[in-house]
Amino acid sequence: MSEEKQEEMPLLRQLLLDTKLEALCGKDTQVLEIRSDETPIQAFEKIVARGVLSAPVWDVKEKKYVGILDTRDLVAFVVFLATEREAEEAAAQTKPSPSSSSTDPANAVQSSPRKNHLRSIFDAAAKMYDRPVQGVTVSYLARRNKAHEFNKSDSLSKAVATLANRVHRVLIMEGGKCVEVLSQSTVVAFLNKQMQSTPALANEFAAVTVKESDIGTTPVLVVNTKSSALDTFKVMNKYNLSGIAVVDESGRFVGNTSGSDLKLFMKKPSLMLLRQPVLEFLAAVRRAVITEKTRSPTISVASHDTVAKVIGKLAATRIHRVFVCEESKGYQPQAVISISDLLKLFVARTH
Repeated sequence: MSEEKQEEMPLLRQLLLDTKLEALCGKDTQVLEIRSDETPIQAFEKIVARGVLSAPVWDVKEKKYVGILDTRDLVAFVVFLATEREAEEAAAQTKPSPSSSSTDPANAVQSSPRKNHLRSIFDAAAKMYDRPVQGVTVSYLARRNKAHEFNKSDSLSKAVATLANRVHRVLIMEGGKCVEVLSQSTVVAFLNKQMQSTPALANEFAAVTVKESDIGTTPVLVVNTKSSALDTFKVMNKYNLSGIAVVDESGRFVGNTSGSDLKLFMKKPSLMLLRQPVLEFLAAVRRAVITEKTRSPTISVASHDTVAKVIGKLAATRIHRVFVCEESKGYQPQAVISISDLLKLFVARTH
């Protein structure tokens, strides 16, 4: 749909302009903050312990936030270790090494009786990453996710314009310090709540279908149910994704991974689990049975569904994307709608 033909959303525009970011700040909540002089292992353990997906990094020398440490960085961290471990195992099979029982950091994961525990995996990875020559520090990782700062008095409209550019989180500031990390999901949850209480606003969202809005990305990146969790994580890491579609042999959509799955995995990571087929991995971390007959109705929409339905599903599941699937096309993913796509639509129709 061309920009000239897009209908405006006056009620949404007014809501975004009138709402100050202060209204989206939590009550009596302290933002988890990582210091630049902490090691990656210390930082990631804090994130896992708090049960969050990210944390801003404060540079103790520059006296400013240099970026946001994200769960996706943690995935890259563990994927690196798992890949190194596999390479060493392959080498050991062709050439036995007398050092196989040494205290080498990679071997430590395999031999440790606590090999499934977070600390044992991080101990091995951290020793590799913390070598100065590699330069992989907390600040280095955080700079991959720029810290966009806004004042509490700024309008939500201003923050949404930034979040629409595939920025997953921004910092709400007061007195030079971060008082809230505003995520795309928080904005969607806010809009969904407003939609429920304001029928006229709900009508604006319901007046536009997925097909009419022309939002979403094609083709859809997918992994097969037979793909290992590690291979799935490699694809996610390559494209900087927190989730990806899982399809069966016929290409039928059967589920997807999400940032929540990553968080669950990090509570009790296992290199052995990473080698399992992705559906078995998801079943293990979610403690539920997932079969190839699962259609994952909570994370898919049809092209005739409304934008209101997309908002509702994103808010209910707190995932970052929904997949457009049609029964007439074998329920194969036709497009993926991310929160960034949704917010970009709102920016286009309110500015």
